[in-house]
Amino acid sequence: NQLLVDPTLGVEQRPRVLSLVADCEFMQGRYERAAEIHLQSASGCMDHHRLWFRPLLGCVRSLLKAPHVEEAVTMAQHALDVAKTKMAQFDAEVRAANRRLAEGQSAGIPALPIRPSVVASRLADQFMREGEPEIAQQFFAQAVEASPGGANRAKQGMAQLALAAGDCTTALTLSSEAIRQGQY
Repeated sequence: NQLLVDPTLGVEQRPRVLSLVADCEFMQGRYERAAEIHLQSASGCMDHHRLWFRPLLGCVRSLLKAPHVEEAVTMAQHALDVAKTKMAQFDAEVRAANRRLAEGQSAGIPALPIRPSVVASRLADQFMREGEPEIAQQFFAQAVEASPGGANRAKQGMAQLALAAGDCTTALTLSSEAIRQGQY
């Protein structure tokens, strides 16, 4: 608490400290409190191109442990929507910068946000670890949809789910595709 009221604490540092506090609450089994603190942390860094994701992922993780699965799904979908919005804004800024450069003007390069496929894959991993394979499958599918030529982690996760369900043919197909595309 003393650190949080420190006037020298930077705007980007406050959400990080809050996330650490939330992690401590999580480790002590106070999952609902951890989720609340993660949300508070996320609200302080939603404008940042990357910092927003850690607290939202922590919130999903905490809600799954609570267990509040429906709330976790809602929060996970919100995180994915934020990622899609940030990527669309990034794409628009890059197009505008390219136009300015083509006109001979100077242009700033925006910071690259977390790709929606990465966000969806990490969320799916969280649901898979917490024993929610159907929900994990949905988020893996959204990752593949967001990055059809990539999303190798998502394909690997889908292969794991298929193998766990006893569908060896699908698991082999997905894992082979991920290996080929990822050039492993």
